[in-house]
Amino acid sequence: MSERKVLGGLTIEEFDELIEGYIEHGGPDAVSFTTFGKILADLEAESVQETVELTGVVRGDTIVFDQPRAPITVKDNEIFLRGTKLIIKLREVQPAV
Repeated sequence: MSERKVLGGLTIEEFDELIEGYIEHGGPDAVSFTTFGKILADLEAESVQETVELTGVVRGDTIVFDQPRAPITVKDNEIFLRGTKLIIKLREVQPAV
């Protein structure tokens, strides 16, 4: 089994036990949904193998990206990455009431 430490010193096995306890009974090992979301975000951030910086300009309500020097393709406000298409849409900021 892996002894790699995650999230403040928990092993992967300890993390799995924590999640199992939450799912099963919400008992003393339970974490809030906010904490759980942060944990998942931390795990996702740890798995990043490559960072791609995108630059571009805003034209109306669309971001027009420059072509990056990376294994992805961009077209106007669309990003194509390993079978996934991301469409970036902007909206105007609504004034606070």
